[in-house]
Amino acid sequence: MLRSNLIFPAKEFNPDALSRLEAQARELHSAKRNAEAVEVLRNVLAARLKFQGERHFQTINARSGLARSLRAVNRFEECF
Repeated sequence: MLRSNLIFPAKEFNPDALSRLEAQARELHSAKRNAEAVEVLRNVLAARLKFQGERHFQTINARSGLARSLRAVNRFEECF
């Protein structure tokens, strides 16, 4: 079950953990569990911003994934 790993404490940088969480979020999105994907991706984005900065390609990809899931739950104003 995916819920066991949804919250990522952004105390230390663990790129493998973030990648696993992003993969879980993609699975949630594919399963139409977009609200859960949003929750995961918000945590991933926060960690990537903190440890990699706004211009890092993985941070940009995380922001894009979050926007995709936000659009899927009709939360368009939060995409920007």
